[in-house]
Amino acid sequence: MKEYGQKTAAGQGRRRGGDRMRIIGTQIMLLLLVLPVSVQALTLNAALRIAREHNQDLQMSRREIAIGRENFKAAGRFLQDNPVLSADYTGKRNSKNSYTIGLDQTFELRGQRDNRKTIAGQGIEESRYNTRELWLSLKNKIIRIYIENWALQQKLALYKEAAGREKTVADYARRRVAGGEDSPDALAVTTMEFGRIQGIFYNLQAQRSVLKSRLSSLLGGSKVDTIDSSFKKDFTLPALPVAPGLLQGNPAIKALEAKIAKARSFYRLTKKNGYFPSVQAGLSAGSDTGERTVTASLSIPLPLFNTRQPEAAAAFDQIQQVIGQKKSLMNRLESRLKVIRARLEALKQEELFYKKKVLPRLHGYLARFAKRYRHGEIDIFAYDNAARQYLEAKKNYIGILQDILALKADIPILIGENHE
Repeated sequence: MKEYGQKTAAGQGRRRGGDRMRIIGTQIMLLLLVLPVSVQALTLNAALRIAREHNQDLQMSRREIAIGRENFKAAGRFLQDNPVLSADYTGKRNSKNSYTIGLDQTFELRGQRDNRKTIAGQGIEESRYNTRELWLSLKNKIIRIYIENWALQQKLALYKEAAGREKTVADYARRRVAGGEDSPDALAVTTMEFGRIQGIFYNLQAQRSVLKSRLSSLLGGSKVDTIDSSFKKDFTLPALPVAPGLLQGNPAIKALEAKIAKARSFYRLTKKNGYFPSVQAGLSAGSDTGERTVTASLSIPLPLFNTRQPEAAAAFDQIQQVIGQKKSLMNRLESRLKVIRARLEALKQEELFYKKKVLPRLHGYLARFAKRYRHGEIDIFAYDNAARQYLEAKKNYIGILQDILALKADIPILIGENHE
């Protein structure tokens, strides 16, 4: 009996050693799949720098600012129109022919130029705020990709751990079935669960490629090998401040305010255009009946009627329309801020509940169920149910953290860059 017991113990030791090697091999294989291929992961700060330089939409928006600057320069020019050259020739049968050559130039007085410069300057401000809004939106999309990638890495590590655990249980089930201690259904259950977890794991791997493609398109087509999953070290997501006038820094609001100011300036220009008339000066030289003549002229139109009244009415309507757009946008942004504040509060409570109660409790259940299964006190189905509950709870916890980060990433685009 002693010799038999020694042989049995030795055989069990060899089996346990072989099981350990298989488990270690499986974990190493999954670990290699989790780890990025390249050690040169693209950090969040580096991605933002590339986006500033190479994003096509941002480049087009900057060109709008450059065009606005050129318009501002043109608006201040003393000579708005090209000079007009005219020539007149008259042939006479019984007398000498006559001809006249004239040069006319229109000059704009200072009032018109100042109004036009004001409108052009307000157009530049509008373009600047539009560019800032575009940049914050682009930045938000990039940060969200990094948040998704972080959550993806957390899930990959979670399912790697779950796959190793299921492999261990499958080995125990295989030995119990071989020894007649359990039904073949137990092995089928563990094998199917292991395959299910592996399938999810490989699907998560495929999602990393999708994230890299999305990030590459935002970076102007720049190649992305690996996304850094530790983005928090480069970027601190802001808290939601509680202060009046939070939305005053919103670039979309600022752009609409600049648009309103521009529309008002154009309205004033059309209303008062008669008070700032153009001046036309001319110089002509010619010959009539053999006598040479030189004539200088100065023409100032009298603003008895304002012919730009339809333009003034349209400008006034535009002012009211943009003011309405601003009010509507303010209401939407205020509603969004309220939703973010309430949602963040609820998610923080949920995150604390999972962290302090749900996960520790389920982890303890899983450890006890694993021990009881190894001692034959429960069947594989009870253990598998406990393992699934823990896996789902941990996945939900990662989802909660991801939602919190995503909501915080939306704050700068709502209240502006200065509040970060």
